[in-house]
Amino acid sequence: GAPVVVGGVHATLAPDEVSALPDVRFTCIGEGEEPLTELCGALESGRDPTHIRNLWAREGRSLTRNPVRPACDDLDRLPEPDYSVFDFQRLLAVRKGEFPYILSRGCGFACTYCCSHALGQTLPRGSRYWRHMTPRHAALLLRSLLTRYMPAPLLVTFLDTILFPNREWLEEFSSAYRELVGVPFTCNLRADFVDRATAHILREAGCRIVRFGLESGDEELTTKVLRRGLTVERLAEGFRLLRDEGIERWSYSMVGLPRETLRKALKTIRLNAEVEPEQVIYFIFTPYPGTKLRELCASEGMLTDREFDNYRIGVAARVPTFKETDVLFVHYFHRHLIRLYSLANRLPEPAGRLWIAFLDNVLSSPLFPRGPIARARRSYGRIRHGLGERIARRSQRLYRILGGTAPAPAR
Repeated sequence: GAPVVVGGVHATLAPDEVSALPDVRFTCIGEGEEPLTELCGALESGRDPTHIRNLWAREGRSLTRNPVRPACDDLDRLPEPDYSVFDFQRLLAVRKGEFPYILSRGCGFACTYCCSHALGQTLPRGSRYWRHMTPRHAALLLRSLLTRYMPAPLLVTFLDTILFPNREWLEEFSSAYRELVGVPFTCNLRADFVDRATAHILREAGCRIVRFGLESGDEELTTKVLRRGLTVERLAEGFRLLRDEGIERWSYSMVGLPRETLRKALKTIRLNAEVEPEQVIYFIFTPYPGTKLRELCASEGMLTDREFDNYRIGVAARVPTFKETDVLFVHYFHRHLIRLYSLANRLPEPAGRLWIAFLDNVLSSPLFPRGPIARARRSYGRIRHGLGERIARRSQRLYRILGGTAPAPAR
């Protein structure tokens, strides 16, 4: 009997779809703190709740589409989040000793595959989308949350799109963080935000891991399709600078991009082999609603009605230059392929270049059985997943003994 409100990324970018769901009465576009406060006040006092900015409200068959208010410019004035509404100690990250934290909102870039530029476009003209807390306030709030909810964390995981907006902010935050928190941390960054000075500041502040969006090793895809404003050379430099400071690097990469080919996908494999990240996380491209790449996919007939609950199961976009089984082959075997290409790093020239050329030609040859190999791997994955689900339901302890990644139960 309670009214249902749905918010978040999908509700913001596809509000008609969400509002059409029969049980949804309110759809929140953009940030929800102020509209939800107003909605609760209206419902409590019996006032009309259908004209609150940021909310689409349905009464019977009538849908009121209210405008979006400007985003909150001053994140410092928001109240401390109340994590007690969750069973906090049972959260997956917490059970692994990690405290997730976000000290900013938005992003300053407009990469075509990402929801960030689309979310920014929902705001009124003149609104500032990328915002950070002030450095000391961010550290003070984090200390307060840790004291209350997780006094002995092993790691703080910053989930911001990009941890810091500029070096001055980072310098001030680094000092406050060391003084007030002093816990090793991980973060997301762009490669062009890293120079020798910032890499050193990050290490001194306690940074253990930086997660980089490498995405593609093909220059044309990176600059003209993904529009990242980054060259492949600058990407590689960011990885090298962090390695020199002893900071672990994680690489996010994608396969199955519009206008990608198998040869271009192998360039991404080669770049990962060159920069040698400690961990590579590979995703299959998904065309988000509201993004520029979804518009491109729609205009070139690449959209399908396929839906998956994560980025590692199947191919959602039909790319005419890249067979689906080839996409799956690269995705399934990226770790093995990176190891093969990384052998070139240990060979003298010209042997290294010859090895890379040999791999390129063999792996892209029409005689190489990529399709049968990918189909066999997919069948194996389905069987393994189904068996793992059964074991996990019966005994999580046995599941972990057999190599499953479920963490130990919360104490």
